[in-house]
Amino acid sequence: MKKLEDFIVRYAWPIFIVTIVITIIFGIQFRNIRFEDDFTKYVPESDAQVSFYNSLEDKFSSFQKKSMIIALEFDDLFTPESLNTLEQIVNAVEKVSEVRSVSALTNMPKIIPTEEGFNVKEVVEILPQTIEEAQELKSDLQDDELIWGKMVTEDGKATIVSISFFSTVDEYQSY
Repeated sequence: MKKLEDFIVRYAWPIFIVTIVITIIFGIQFRNIRFEDDFTKYVPESDAQVSFYNSLEDKFSSFQKKSMIIALEFDDLFTPESLNTLEQIVNAVEKVSEVRSVSALTNMPKIIPTEEGFNVKEVVEILPQTIEEAQELKSDLQDDELIWGKMVTEDGKATIVSISFFSTVDEYQSY
């Protein structure tokens, strides 16, 4: 240990300079790093999961290229002001000529089981006008496992808007 200590003390400046040079070289090369997130490039094509993934990608790749999901976060989603803002955003996006459909909390269907089968109605039929109505909507949605935690975050502050584009829209045009 004493030898290592003596070596470091004796050659402190050369060690320091070499460390700086190596850091600069790695820093320059850092911009050439590419992150590959396609796991199929690391697993053999013959793997059953890769084959299944590729078959799904073939079937649904146009959906992925022709859709977009936007997350919107509010201080509290369940206020009349926030829900009105969400509705205005949905309405504005629906007016874009390249958009085929928009699905959001304010216009999505809610499936309600009945004795005969099920009923379908909109989650938000009428936008809440008071904070009490908004909180009542929040309470109703917290019991719905298809919405709470999926369309609305667990803390009730954020939601997603799903946008589908017509097939004639170039995938990069939508961004």
